[in-house]
Amino acid sequence: ALIGEGITVNGTKQCAIYARVSTGKQAEAGNLQRQKERLIAYALEKGYQVKAVYTEIASGLNENKRELAKI
Repeated sequence: ALIGEGITVNGTKQCAIYARVSTGKQAEAGNLQRQKERLIAYALEKGYQVKAVYTEIASGLNENKRELAKI
C-alpha cells in the first residue's frame, strides 16, 4: 500500500516521488529541483498520479534518510 492507501484508486495508478542530492551546493545549483521535475514528468507520462513528493539533501552513503523512510 502507498501511504496507507491502495496503489490503484479508481483505476488510476498512484506513486510517491523521492529525489535526493548529496550536498546543499547541488540543491542550490538546481539539481534537486530538476531531478524532482523529471521524476514527476516521467510518472505522469507513464500514467501515474503523483500522490506525494519527498526530497532531501543526504549523502548516498548515509543510511539515515528520513524522507525515504516516510515512504
